[in-house]
Amino acid sequence: MAVGATATMTIVATVNADVTPGTVITNTATVSSPTTDLVPTNNTSSVATHTVPEVYCHGNDNVCVNTLEFTLLSLGGYTPLSGTYGGVGTFEVDGVSVSTFDPYTKGVGTHTVTYTYTVNGYSNSCQTVLTVVNAVDLTLRGQVKYWNSEETFMPTPFPTDISGTRPPDYFYVALYEATHTMTIADPLEGAIEWTKVDIAPSELLFNNLTGEFVVDTNLMSYFKFNTVLDPTKQYYMTVWDGSNLYQEYVNTGGTSATGNMYNPELGSSYTWNNWGGVSALDALAMQYMINGATPINSAPYNWYWVGNNSYTSTTGDLNYGFYSNRIANVNSVNGITALDALTTQYRIAGLQPTFPNNTPNFQVAGRFVGAIPTKTFPTTSSLTDRNTPFTTGNYPDVVFTKSSTPYTYFSKAVSHYYKSNNFSSRTYSKSLDPSLGSCPSFGYINLYYTATGDVNSSYIPPTHEFKGENTSVSLVYDGELVAQKGEIVTIPVRIDRNANLGAITLGM
Repeated sequence: MAVGATATMTIVATVNADVTPGTVITNTATVSSPTTDLVPTNNTSSVATHTVPEVYCHGNDNVCVNTLEFTLLSLGGYTPLSGTYGGVGTFEVDGVSVSTFDPYTKGVGTHTVTYTYTVNGYSNSCQTVLTVVNAVDLTLRGQVKYWNSEETFMPTPFPTDISGTRPPDYFYVALYEATHTMTIADPLEGAIEWTKVDIAPSELLFNNLTGEFVVDTNLMSYFKFNTVLDPTKQYYMTVWDGSNLYQEYVNTGGTSATGNMYNPELGSSYTWNNWGGVSALDALAMQYMINGATPINSAPYNWYWVGNNSYTSTTGDLNYGFYSNRIANVNSVNGITALDALTTQYRIAGLQPTFPNNTPNFQVAGRFVGAIPTKTFPTTSSLTDRNTPFTTGNYPDVVFTKSSTPYTYFSKAVSHYYKSNNFSSRTYSKSLDPSLGSCPSFGYINLYYTATGDVNSSYIPPTHEFKGENTSVSLVYDGELVAQKGEIVTIPVRIDRNANLGAITLGM
């Protein structure tokens, strides 16, 4: 080369087939000469080459119009092959830049989702077609059960022996539009639909998870609404132990006749005559729940459904799940206090027929499920598990509130209903089946009764046909003590030496 001349060399390289797309490849060239180089700093040059990132999209799919809005990344399959998605990718739906997809807003039909990933100035993209499918026949069905480890079915119908007439005792559910205002005098007025809860299924049921019509003999305490829910509207439902309300309405043409053998009063209903297995252990738990000194949702109690017993800065009260807080607050005032534990002890010993301050014997909560029968009673303490505990922010959960009617013996049974918060078919369709291709026809809900005060949810009736009080032992009088006035005496109490006791309450 002449002095001051330049030369160019072109090197053509082929990227190996096993190189991951998006990889940075650096090529370095170095020159040397036996002649002394007065400027050695320019003898080496490197060029970095970026391969085009490879991306792939989720396959074309259907999504139900009732499905809740979801992030597009949750579809899966949008991660570039070069590694973990780092936030530099973008989405467009029908040419509009977005990050989420709301099937109802987008409307029934096909929609093109474009994903673009850019790295070091090189871009690549892929497309998915989402077809929004209209759900035209979404209805609601469910079961009424106890909140316990067995999720025992509520024993309905069953005869209640009032004045020797033994009329059947039924549970009822009703469906309303959210715009309807409930009237305590006649809660059924304005209901879209109401029905008696059946003790056994009378028809084939469709299982969304298997896609088959099945008959399950365990489907006790089952109900269904035939009303097709409009995804644009909000609804709420009620549930109550109506005693023999059904017979009265049938026999009197839907009026509120009185004086016949079908007496729909609270005193003749199951939930008035039974208050479940509240024990001394529950009263002890309430003492712990007052100040959170012992977290009963962890060892040694492990009552996961109780929720986090810690103070919150916003409410100044304990942050229990709404279910456990209600059953521990047995007098319905001032949160959980020592008076609740004391009142529970009195109730256990039979010293008062009901809890004070219009507190019902049972509390109710609901949870949307993907199929029935389904058990949701927790088996794990994982905070991410939707089985723990009932909360308003958890989309499958439904809050029920007791009506304000005074809880007295002769009040109307129908006036003592539990009313849910508002929901829509879009609310629970996501809990039916998480897959995007599903557009189910039926929605399912479990309605759970729990005895007020039964914090550990220990009340499990022996059978679904059992409607007795909680199990107790009547001590047998054995012998006589003679005592002087003012004398302190010791009263011996003997129980079977084979008894296995966790806690005992002795009332005198």
